Amino acid sequence: VLQNLGKDKFPPQSFEQVGTRIAKVLEKNQTSWVLSSMAALYWRVKGQGKRAIDCLRQALNYAPHHMKDVPLISLANIFQNARLWEDALTVARMAVEIAPHFVVNHFTLANVYIAMNQTSWVLSSMAALYWRVKGQGKRAIDCLRQALNYAPHHMKDVPLISLANIFQNARLWEDALTVARMAVEIAPHFVVNHFTLANVYIAMEEFEKAMRWYESTLKLQPEFAPAKDRLRTIQCYLLTKRERKQP
Repeated sequence: VLQNLGKDKFPPQSFEQVGTRIAKVLEKNQTSWVLSSMAALYWRVKGQGKRAIDCLRQALNYAPHHMKDVPLISLANIFQNARLWEDALTVARMAVEIAPHFVVNHFTLANVYIAMNQTSWVLSSMAALYWRVKGQGKRAIDCLRQALNYAPHHMKDVPLISLANIFQNARLWEDALTVARMAVEIAPHFVVNHFTLANVYIAMEEFEKAMRWYESTLKLQPEFAPAKDRLRTIQCYLLTKRERKQP
């Protein structure tokens, strides 16, 4: 972002030149919380945490209340990197209170908790969900691997099913089947595991196998509408296919 600052109006600039420009503009307008936040970002990239904090304090002083979460989240990241957990938690919570509908605030707070407790498989699974929504499959997989490493055996099906969905979306059928089967073995009475395995088979166009797993899904939960609908669709498709084959 900083390197592209003023790109449309000025020739390409070095990172140092951009930092100098920000400093000069900030001297003329010291009450601009946006410029102070940009200066803080510059100093963070330069590894000058103390200067970044000074800029963020200035940003907090002048930012309107509904925008204070922006410098607060930057502070939370600095405190987290410095292992100042309580300070990071405090400012991240403040950011969430100010802007509860801004996803980055929740994600930053979750990151602080994960950093404080690297062995939390639940938090790692939550982080994976965030990255899946953002379309960052590789990061989601990294989080799920961490979740699998620390989850108790009887709960490993939760990250496994998430992995199955990622692999299915990526058309990695064999990988999806492998982890979905593992999930069913760990928790054979959990309806979502059966349903996910059926979904993998239907994506592979193995309709007979998909039917069996949708049926097992309905044995566990007879009123599970998505499984009912997909089972009917497959049955209709196979019936039509057989009728067309008949002379």
